[in-house]
Amino acid sequence: MTGKAPRTIKKRLTEAKLEPVRQEGRTALYGSVDALAALYPQEAAKRPTGSSDIDIDVEKARETKARADGLEIKNAVSRRELVPVGVVEWLVGGVCAKLASGLESLPVKLKRRCPKLNATDLHLIDSEITKWRNEMADMDLDFDEYEGK
Repeated sequence: MTGKAPRTIKKRLTEAKLEPVRQEGRTALYGSVDALAALYPQEAAKRPTGSSDIDIDVEKARETKARADGLEIKNAVSRRELVPVGVVEWLVGGVCAKLASGLESLPVKLKRRCPKLNATDLHLIDSEITKWRNEMADMDLDFDEYEGK
């Protein structure tokens, strides 16, 4: 099964100073992981050890924590403490659209209410509105800045 002579097997197990798991008559039985590592030392050296081995208990704990975190988020959404990003985008988009249409109509409304305003005054108002609309369009939301508040 191993492709090794019985003498080689016995020699390598003895060199590794492995203790048999149990004895059946004259036959010594060894743990398979330890015995294979002793029989194939070059393969055992390639095998990752320790921290990279999967620990089932650690993985189960990680999964349980992830589920608990997910449930906390769902509960916070149902209590309206958190809002999905899509809803926030929709709300902000609606507010910005109403603001833009209100600002667009402002020069015309001012001209009707204040007939003494001349074209230069209206142009100044229109250019200020355009300046602020462009500034808002170029605005970048910095979430790192918000985290401190």
